[in-house]
Amino acid sequence: MNACILEALKDQVKLRSNLECNSFADMQQLQQEIRKTMNEYLSLQTLNRLFGIIRNDFSPSLNTLNIIAQYLQYNSFREFVELNDKPGLLKKLATFESKFIFSVFSSLDPDKDDGQVLQTVIRNILNITNEDPQIASGLYPAMASIPFGRRYFLERYVNMDSLAKHYGDGLSYYLLYAKSREEQFFAYNLHCLRYFLTAEHELFIRYFAHISGFPKEEISTYQPDRIGHYLASIILDQSVSGKQPAQLFATTDNIGIPRSGNKPLVYQGWYRVIEALVLTGEFERAWEKLNDPILSLSGNNCVDVDFQTQVNLLRLISGFYSGNIPLIKARQIFAELNTRPLHTTVHDYCTMLLLLLKKSLFPKAVGHKETDAKIDRLIMKTGFVYFHTYEKIVKEILDNELMDINGKKRY
Repeated sequence: MNACILEALKDQVKLRSNLECNSFADMQQLQQEIRKTMNEYLSLQTLNRLFGIIRNDFSPSLNTLNIIAQYLQYNSFREFVELNDKPGLLKKLATFESKFIFSVFSSLDPDKDDGQVLQTVIRNILNITNEDPQIASGLYPAMASIPFGRRYFLERYVNMDSLAKHYGDGLSYYLLYAKSREEQFFAYNLHCLRYFLTAEHELFIRYFAHISGFPKEEISTYQPDRIGHYLASIILDQSVSGKQPAQLFATTDNIGIPRSGNKPLVYQGWYRVIEALVLTGEFERAWEKLNDPILSLSGNNCVDVDFQTQVNLLRLISGFYSGNIPLIKARQIFAELNTRPLHTTVHDYCTMLLLLLKKSLFPKAVGHKETDAKIDRLIMKTGFVYFHTYEKIVKEILDNELMDINGKKRY
């Protein structure tokens, strides 16, 4: 038995149960909690020996380890080991900030509060964390433990700029407190996006394997944004594995994003799909989806201004690199987009896309050394080393398509 893995398992039990697990009384509470949530029985002697309250050499059985792993929302102890081969989650000391957040939000019902008020509150919190990363490190574990925090803070506001940092660490806590398979599914897909952007392919493959284990019949019952994340992961997997693009939107046996329902979630789902197409160089397919009149992603009143800016950025990138937006028009759109404020969660991420696009739109402009330096700094800051590969993809497309001065493809 790997001692580090066992310690990680115990650390996560302490987090989930909110117990110190250092007394017989704690073990009684833990036993009741496991019986209540899992309908499984572990003896007090087993728990006391596992947590070292009874001192002796003890090697827990696989059945015991499986029950505890399932209590922690994993399918089995084997899955726990696969997803926790790094140092386990450490229980962070409670800070003033995390206590404050918990006291403010823990009693909120995510289904009954005014959306606009909540958006304002969360935007303010995000701005604070952006200025002080130390607050963010205590914030995400606190938010992950609260239904409101998971729903509105971690799910609705995917912090791309911190996907490989505080937000990404928050996903581990999110999984720890996940109450449903749909929540787990959401987190697994975001892990795929994270490890695609950080070019850690082994970790991407590992999490994609967990996504692939979900039955399609079950996935089809999930929220539209979840389905969008899933389709995006399939597109990213095609790039990682070198497969030919699958006909995701043509075959009847694949899962589709509903065209109706909660419109913001439908748009978020399609945005993730189009984003994945853009990131993997499938610009023509992205352009087709963005111009689907049924989807009408941009200019819709159901989405906020920041989201429209992100959609329009994808529209410009896919349109220019596919030859559907001529060079002069692309430069005009770029000038307009470049003046718009970006949401704090995507500021660095979208800035990288804009800088790379700038190099393509103005290839003969002076000062590209400064642009390259900015891109390198942002890649170092975010950890998204994939953008080095992305730059090669767009350069190759421009070279191969032989674009004329108007930016239209020569056939």
